[in-house]
Amino acid sequence: MWNRRIICLLGGLLVLRIAFIMLAPLDLSPDEAYYWDWSRRLAWGYYSKPPMVAWIIALFTSIFGNSAFGVRLPAATLSTLAIIPVYLLGRRLFGARAGFLAALAAVFMPGACVLGFAMTIDPPLIFFWSWAMYSTWLALEESGRKSAVFWIISGILAGLGMLSKQTMMAFWPLVFIFLMAEPGYRKRLLSPWPYIAALISLAPLGPVLWWNDRHGWIMLEHTAHHFEPGATSYLTFLKTAPDFIISQLGIISPITWMLSVAIGLDLIWRLFKKDGLKRKDGLKNPYPHAIYLTALSIAPVALIMLLSLRQRVNGNWPAPFYLASSVMLGGWASMALDANPVVNRMRGLFKPGLILGAAMSVFVYAIPWTITLTGLNGGHLDITARLKGWKDLGVKVGEINGKIPTANFLIGTKRQIVSELAFYAPGQPRVYRWAGDKGEIKSQYELWPGPCGKIGKDAMVVTYKDEGLPEDLKAHFKEVSLFAGVKIPVGRSGANDFNLYIAKGLASWPGCGPIK
Repeated sequence: MWNRRIICLLGGLLVLRIAFIMLAPLDLSPDEAYYWDWSRRLAWGYYSKPPMVAWIIALFTSIFGNSAFGVRLPAATLSTLAIIPVYLLGRRLFGARAGFLAALAAVFMPGACVLGFAMTIDPPLIFFWSWAMYSTWLALEESGRKSAVFWIISGILAGLGMLSKQTMMAFWPLVFIFLMAEPGYRKRLLSPWPYIAALISLAPLGPVLWWNDRHGWIMLEHTAHHFEPGATSYLTFLKTAPDFIISQLGIISPITWMLSVAIGLDLIWRLFKKDGLKRKDGLKNPYPHAIYLTALSIAPVALIMLLSLRQRVNGNWPAPFYLASSVMLGGWASMALDANPVVNRMRGLFKPGLILGAAMSVFVYAIPWTITLTGLNGGHLDITARLKGWKDLGVKVGEINGKIPTANFLIGTKRQIVSELAFYAPGQPRVYRWAGDKGEIKSQYELWPGPCGKIGKDAMVVTYKDEGLPEDLKAHFKEVSLFAGVKIPVGRSGANDFNLYIAKGLASWPGCGPIK
């Protein structure tokens, strides 16, 4: 019965997500277009992220075409398939009903809606983390050859996750923390297989490190920036910590997140007290299960919360940790896992939490049409504004460029403009980014060759109107003049303004040398 229910749930969810991708009036976000541009030049690494997102987009667009649907379909597919191991792990630890409740908790999170259509680095990470979490528990439960096979599978899955997002690097440390914390599984540290699995997962990073070595370790340098607090004071936490908590309430839904934290903190307290956890039905003590889930959920979330006392933290950083948290919620809500009496009295909030999460999820899916019907589209309250107008800009630039046959190539001054024009301009051309004469690398575009083969050619330069044309860019052309201002509506209440310049006779470009 529960298997049929999970099939219906995930089948309906996938259909809903695909329908949303096809029907929602939303252009690719600048990040999605950026990753798509990566997929046209496959490599072992990119400026800010590992290569998996580009590889997956390249695979899907090779089948479904270079369209918004082709780019976003893997997000819907991977994020939906990531729920399966949540159900399977919950079923194995606490029973089929608990597994289904865990799946519901994972599905009815507003943040999961975004993962279901926006193709960024997070859907691949969530997919590989979820399956690695399940496979690793199977490796811990089984023995002999079966255990070895699951350890190898876990290593492969974690390796693919590391090619998706740097967060996957936390997986094995959390697993080893569990092995050290739980006496019943501590003997696994004497087995070679956990270490073999970890080494297998690190193997794919060899080519990534080679790529970084050839590019000045730019990816690691960019990653390190996320942990630089910037301008701080003793009162920084008064803003950064509440910002993080509010983001989690919105991404996970308020009741579900508070229940997850309450249960997780109770489990951590019991771990230190060493009093174990009991099941009312008298079956096998699930204390090791709870510690495993705690190590992969509330423990890293707590660390990120501590980090938020020091600096701003992106709301999506804890995303993979809520997979184990959902399993824990399912076990607790089904009464297969007990907490202290105070927490247990909150079980009645689980269903309202699901209902609230589902309502928030429906609201997220309805936003594109709600914004339009209320006349707020394009205004300050339109949170989808950054996903609008890019297709129209590409078409407009193509129309104008077609009237100027000498404009041989396109240049953008911002990464967002470059990636969106690359996707939406007619013919999906190579678009170059002007980053200045200083040679600073601020995006992947500076790592790719400039328009060295365009010396002597004319270009169209696209900038935001309030940005103007960089003075140092003018020096690289014989003549630059403003051709037109373009206003691109993004709804009834707003528009984006761009300037289009004609730059005649490219004389030089950083890294290309002067005209000969």
